[in-house]
Amino acid sequence: MRKTIIMIIISLIGLQARSETFSCTVHDAVVTGTDSTLVCRLDGVDIEMDIPEGMRLRGIDGFGDGIIAIADGGTVLFWDSPFDKARRRHIDLKGELIRIDAGQNTCHAVSDSSEIISIDLALQAKVFDFNAEYSGYYGKVRIIDIATGPTAVFIAVEKEDGRPGAFASSKGSVWSERELNYKEDGVWHTFKKVPHSISYEELSDNFVLHCGDGTEFHLPACSHCNYVTDPSTSL
Repeated sequence: MRKTIIMIIISLIGLQARSETFSCTVHDAVVTGTDSTLVCRLDGVDIEMDIPEGMRLRGIDGFGDGIIAIADGGTVLFWDSPFDKARRRHIDLKGELIRIDAGQNTCHAVSDSSEIISIDLALQAKVFDFNAEYSGYYGKVRIIDIATGPTAVFIAVEKEDGRPGAFASSKGSVWSERELNYKEDGVWHTFKKVPHSISYEELSDNFVLHCGDGTEFHLPACSHCNYVTDPSTSL
């Protein structure tokens, strides 16, 4: 593992391109900013991180020992530490990068044209066009978000008919649908709310779909063990 001036380990999921402000916790520092500025606060001192001029950030997360970000024009930026200049990588895409999620060794992003991008620590990228490969099986989908776990990657989607969906992959190139069925009071139901995001929760080892009203749909490793948490009934 690479040694840097400061070991960067993201302990919380980086804020995605859902708003114009970013905030993430980094080991003993906090990175905050906007779509054009990032500041790392370390030991009470603010360090302004280098962002190439004209770049508009769309998401940020921790990757390996550094920080990775997506920006307009299919651009990926990577900082080995907050003191360094960002390394830049351009990816040829149909759409714009909108979400990113990374772990210690794997990173995935999605575009607004439903492309899935797998990025390694050398910033080499592989692009998978989900609709081009799978529309004949599942119809076209709109990818909403992506989440990276230790052994799997999940995407949250909205289908052509407006229904929610989730797909899983081990490496980001072969995907299978995960049915959104769950049992409640002995009766099977199908989840119908379209989420705004998906995340991986390390403590429970679950992937979770998050909805605007606070409802969460949990996807454990066991496909028959899905369950829903509803803020109106969990008080």
